[in-house]
Amino acid sequence: MRGPFGVLVALLLVGLTAAPAGAAAPSPAPWDAARSAALAACPATVDLYDTEGRPLARPLPRGTRLLIEIQADRPNVLALGAHDLNRAVELVLSAPATETAPLLINVDTALLDDRFTWFVPQVRSIGGGLPGELMWHFPTAERVLLLGPRPPGVIFAPGADVRIAPSPPPSPSPVPPSPSPVPSPAPSVSPPAGGATPGLPGGLPPGWTPARLAPRRHQAAGAARTGGPDHAVLLAHLAGASVPAVRFPVELSCGPSPSAVPSPSASPPAEPSAHAPGGTVPGPEASPTPETVSAHLAALALRPVTWFGVALLLAGLALLVWITAGRRAFRRNF
Repeated sequence: MRGPFGVLVALLLVGLTAAPAGAAAPSPAPWDAARSAALAACPATVDLYDTEGRPLARPLPRGTRLLIEIQADRPNVLALGAHDLNRAVELVLSAPATETAPLLINVDTALLDDRFTWFVPQVRSIGGGLPGELMWHFPTAERVLLLGPRPPGVIFAPGADVRIAPSPPPSPSPVPPSPSPVPSPAPSVSPPAGGATPGLPGGLPPGWTPARLAPRRHQAAGAARTGGPDHAVLLAHLAGASVPAVRFPVELSCGPSPSAVPSPSASPPAEPSAHAPGGTVPGPEASPTPETVSAHLAALALRPVTWFGVALLLAGLALLVWITAGRRAFRRNF
């Protein structure tokens, strides 16, 4: 019986040492990945011009101010590489993007190994108004770190860890000399909002605060594990800022009649009450439907088989063989 016991111990050691480091990393839900792939396949409809109306060639020069022509009654799709996005210091829209003419910005991060540090540009419409309805889409990104002011619109990055750096603390103003002989206390500088938190693996300095992500099932504490495209948006904002959760525009597509893209600058519409006529609206606390359960099972079935799982399976078989052999030996002896 020492043989099966030794095999069992060896398999357990192999399973513990061969477990991949990223086996427990969260993966996007099937509807997130499908929705992102559909948006990434939208053909670009926006050409690149500077604010003087001259066409621009890629790669863009540093300090570029982009003029984006918004066409009415259709989705406006702008395709940019991550390098070009960081070279733009300002995006000027010819008209505010609307519900019937939203702006979708597809950002390709493949050349940066899908780890993007984003220097957020200024975004406005001609005349200084709000830019309106727009979405920043990072279909393949794994990590997005925002530096600068929070961009308007919605950030959709289903497979990325999205974080935003807090605003730097204000510099203390000099204290005027006091006529009293008693010295004035030095002004104190309050620390950044959010306090010191562990940095992002791979280079986020201590003291930076991760962005609050809302609503994300595997990152929101206490959130119900319900499913649906409504709950797949990542809204990155400054820690401590009160920004309402937004919902993903499931109707947004390359077709002629898109719906509105939620924007943090606009207040979200009030949801109908459960007691109001017209029925209820499924929210984050809705019970899972058979479709969502089947989608979760399909996602689990599509996960890659790891050495850790194979080792556990073989260990279970070895344990079964060991127990069976022990019973037979016990019966033979007695």
